[in-house]
Amino acid sequence: MKITASHTVEGYADRINKCRIGIQFGVNGATDRLFLSGSPQLINYDWYSGLNDPTYWGDQAYSVLGQSDSAIVGYSIVNARLAAHKDSTDSDRNVIVREGNLVDNKPAFPIVNILQGEGAIGPYSFGYLGTEPLFLTKLGVYAITAQDITGEKYSQSRSFFLNGKLLEENGLEEAFALVYKDMYWLCLNGRAYILDGLQATQTDRSAPYSTRQYAGFYCTNIPARVLWEQDGALWFGTADGRLCAFANEPSDPLNYNDNGEAIYACWRTPDLSGKTFYRNKTFSRFYVALASALATGVRAWGRVAGIWEELFSDFVTARYFSYAHLIYSKFTYSNDDTPRTLGDKIRLKKVDKAGFKVENGVLNEPFGLDSIGIEFVETGYYRA
Repeated sequence: MKITASHTVEGYADRINKCRIGIQFGVNGATDRLFLSGSPQLINYDWYSGLNDPTYWGDQAYSVLGQSDSAIVGYSIVNARLAAHKDSTDSDRNVIVREGNLVDNKPAFPIVNILQGEGAIGPYSFGYLGTEPLFLTKLGVYAITAQDITGEKYSQSRSFFLNGKLLEENGLEEAFALVYKDMYWLCLNGRAYILDGLQATQTDRSAPYSTRQYAGFYCTNIPARVLWEQDGALWFGTADGRLCAFANEPSDPLNYNDNGEAIYACWRTPDLSGKTFYRNKTFSRFYVALASALATGVRAWGRVAGIWEELFSDFVTARYFSYAHLIYSKFTYSNDDTPRTLGDKIRLKKVDKAGFKVENGVLNEPFGLDSIGIEFVETGYYRA
């Protein structure tokens, strides 16, 4: 005979049901249990499920991490250990590191280290760029490395090249991150901050406590509230309920629009003042190497004394022919799909400096720039 007894404690189920963040972790770093946290009443608690059973939660299968007024914001896996990230109110002891063991044939997850550093602020900002876990703080995007896990603190800033804009944003805690094709996308307020995991450089000297920085890209007019990958494409959902996807077929000219609207693309130089800024310059030639496409072109401008004037335009030379994407209004006999050199003589005389830009704002036309070439000479002294 088998007798099964049960007892319901009011509120216990909601401890699990109201959790908002979680990760898979287990003994020796396995992914056979579910760890959950984010309960609004017990902000520094987390719970772990049964082995390969997310429907079972033991009465004593929980941990209390740090101060009761400091919330667990998210998790990372580093070197087969579980790092629980807390917010900034816990005396800067903001990453609690645990490992998974068996003690008397029962799972145990003891704390093995506590790291000092900036607290996490965005529960949706966690992601892995390669093997490196990234998360958002009030000082930008940070990382924890395997070396940090064995130390006492972490100071691995990774967003130095984006912080000028990123740290001005309102509502950083609502930023949403996704890693897509070796790029960490962090989106909020209609903008995307992208770190390229394939372009890591030595740290800037003004950020001496970082081992390296990633190349950063700042994109506007991207109203992404959430992001995900589906069938190899990057999708996002907007705050008003729309579902959108980024085009991922570069050869199709119909992909080069923003929901049916033309995309304006522009490359602009700084003001060029030559080797000696106080001498006269005469700019005589301007060339670009433009990536060829089924339909593309360029319009070039020069700026002197704050006034832009058109230098030349060419919307024919860089096209090539393709039966697969034939557009009769943009037909060409050329089969050359290599970058094309476009340019002309210009005449900007006796100026101390000049700026230049090239642009394309035509619907369904890509615009890829390989190089810019500018020819000028310096003569006498400049007089305003």
